[in-house]
Amino acid sequence: VSDHGQGLFEHDEAGHGIFLYESTMRVALILSCPALFDGPYRVDDRVVGVVDILPTIIDLLGLSLPTRVDGQSLLTIDPQPDRAIYIESCYPGAQGCSNLYGLRRHTDKYILAPRPEYYDLGQDPAEQKNRHENGPRRLDDLQAQLTELMTRWGQEGSNLSGARELTEDELAKLRALGYVGGGEQTECGSLPDCKDHIIIINQMAEVTRFIGLKRYEEALELARELAAHSEGFDAPVRRMAEMYARLHQPVKATEVLGEFVRKHPTPRMLFQYAQALYALGRYAEFEQQLEAAEILDPQFGLIPRLRGDYFVKMKRYEDAIAEYEKAIAIDGDRLGPGVRQRLQLARDRLRETSP
Repeated sequence: VSDHGQGLFEHDEAGHGIFLYESTMRVALILSCPALFDGPYRVDDRVVGVVDILPTIIDLLGLSLPTRVDGQSLLTIDPQPDRAIYIESCYPGAQGCSNLYGLRRHTDKYILAPRPEYYDLGQDPAEQKNRHENGPRRLDDLQAQLTELMTRWGQEGSNLSGARELTEDELAKLRALGYVGGGEQTECGSLPDCKDHIIIINQMAEVTRFIGLKRYEEALELARELAAHSEGFDAPVRRMAEMYARLHQPVKATEVLGEFVRKHPTPRMLFQYAQALYALGRYAEFEQQLEAAEILDPQFGLIPRLRGDYFVKMKRYEDAIAEYEKAIAIDGDRLGPGVRQRLQLARDRLRETSP
């Protein structure tokens, strides 16, 4: 079995990891065992996912399936034509775009994106005609099923832009920080559709190659060129700031980030701007940008971690402990080990300084 395919520029995707099209999602699955199969057999009457491998092997070995297991055995007689397998791509989020979520049935697919997509794979296997605007009744079923799944998992499926509905108090705080104006209001927290930036995403691979070769000036120049052609897309800007930092120009890195967030204040870019300000010792500005990022995304676990680091630096150990505990509560799976070390250090420092 393969883990993924390659875009090879179908739908303009050079590699894989961004889109949920068949070019990268459809993979080979071959089982070979003469003791179990008396001849060739092809399963082509149902949707199959890698999640089905475990129950299929257990079934082939004549063992009992666990009470709870994802997937189903491919030996079942009923193909379940309405079965839908969940698919997602969170890599766009790492590129400054909205994540993608979807459901794949045997003959159709629904992709939840800022511009949603629906494909009739029986009539359109290459996914060239998006039928979301005039989709059949079956589309409604997929939309309802995905909404139910994502609600159960606590995901904000209806808010792919990255922006959330803010309270009046939160809007007032953002206005005070300069991010929500009067006549021409800045769009806070919104993330673009990766379909709009896939060409730039492909070209960013060359920036990464330059960085790997430590050719930072060339990486900076290409990132600057890409940023000039991708208004509101943060990936080239983040690379620009990184290159300025590597070239020992931290003030320039901060300026680039500040210019971007004034037009496109997303939580991640506000956080990176706060990091750059922190490195320069501009703590008052640092706290303001971190507050803005937290207003837009209270579940961004890196925010309390960074604030905890700041409090340790200021020898405010009780405040640091509270922030580290908050980071663990928000995102303990990813941040837990590192934050727990910071938490223990803050507790040790507090004991050392206590009377």
